[in-house]
Amino acid sequence: MTNVANSQGNASTFTILIVLALGTFILGLSEFSMMPMLPLISETFSSTPAQSGYAISAYAIGVVVGAPLFMITTANMRKRNALLMFVSMMFLFNGLSAFANSLEQLILFRFLSGLPHGAYFAAAILLAADIAPADKRASFMSKVFMGLTIATIVGVPMVTLVGQNFSWRYCLAGTAVLALVALVLIVKYVPNVKNTAPTSILDELSVLKNKLVWTILGIIIIGFGGVFCVYTYIADTILEVTHTPAYTISIAMIMFGIGCTLGNYVLGKAADHSPLKTTG
Repeated sequence: MTNVANSQGNASTFTILIVLALGTFILGLSEFSMMPMLPLISETFSSTPAQSGYAISAYAIGVVVGAPLFMITTANMRKRNALLMFVSMMFLFNGLSAFANSLEQLILFRFLSGLPHGAYFAAAILLAADIAPADKRASFMSKVFMGLTIATIVGVPMVTLVGQNFSWRYCLAGTAVLALVALVLIVKYVPNVKNTAPTSILDELSVLKNKLVWTILGIIIIGFGGVFCVYTYIADTILEVTHTPAYTISIAMIMFGIGCTLGNYVLGKAADHSPLKTTG
């Protein structure tokens, strides 16, 4: 792999990708760990699973609001500075979520936690594409995304066990600590390069004229919508419908994560050769 210069010296592209993937790993924990925690949250706040589910909906709304907002407002910001801002928000709002005193507070903090989600992904993936050879951009981008899929294999099952044996609050606090680690690593290893082509808000919005963009957005909405419907209430389904032991929740999380990771790796390689056919 090639080397990319930054303000602290030289960091290999592999190191940069690992740091960027750590950020998506944290986002994976922040996003998916709440779902198996729903029964525990319901117990803490004496709420129903449906009421506790608003904490997950709030995060998703935060993603929807934050992604376009921050992508437009940070379009001309250096990518490392944007990443630092997003990771700082992950640290702050996940930390606040861990100390929520009511379900209403948790819902608010989860909304705020979701704001940097999509924007971090976009900035990290664009940076990965910038440092990649022309024929490996898709696979470099998929390596950044792999942080999230690995979180579903390792991170979410682990925090599920922590939550079941201690408290769901430790899971969110641990996510905040990891964000602090990522903050330091981004400063140390991610290049602080200037944007080569400044853009305006109209330039950013002009992409919506492309029908292919809307097609891909439709695929994403339908695909992720289906995934979230199943994943959100998988813990309650396992406990209340199948009546299997609580530890089987972690097993289900691991199996889901393995599928995500394999699919991401294989399709990332395929997209290097034919992006449109791979997309669908």
